[in-house]
Amino acid sequence: MPKFEPTEEQRKTVERAAGFGLPQDKICQLVVSDRTGRPIDDDTLRRHFAFELERGMAVTQYKVASSLVDNALAGNVTAQIWYTKTQMGWKETQRFPNSRRRSRKSFADLAIASSGSKGSERPRQAADAPRLAPRRLTAVGSNRLSCMDSLDSSHGFTR
Repeated sequence: MPKFEPTEEQRKTVERAAGFGLPQDKICQLVVSDRTGRPIDDDTLRRHFAFELERGMAVTQYKVASSLVDNALAGNVTAQIWYTKTQMGWKETQRFPNSRRRSRKSFADLAIASSGSKGSERPRQAADAPRLAPRRLTAVGSNRLSCMDSLDSSHGFTR
């Protein structure tokens, strides 16, 4: 009986499948022996396709990275943002003017401040309030937020 001889097409299939990250038992199902008409086994795969199994992931990662960089250089903003964040260490930060440290105000306090109300002035009358009071974000701990279902009465909302 002649032993298994891989074709060039089978080599390309194994290299590409390895690049996708397919497990070797699944790759075996893609390569059918001409002699038996059945998929090859794990030993045959490793013996005849060791180079392709080793190289597949590197080739795929190279092609994806190359495509990403080509898109970024061609002006694709999403690709540019992703590349700068993952490869250059850039991150999104929020800076507050006139302060070296982040503000300790909650998002709700910032929203009320931006509405133009002053001191105890009520930003809305009860009749103007929406049917259901909006949720309010409040600071909990140093970096987490919790959501409260009602606003306190000092801001002019009633339940």
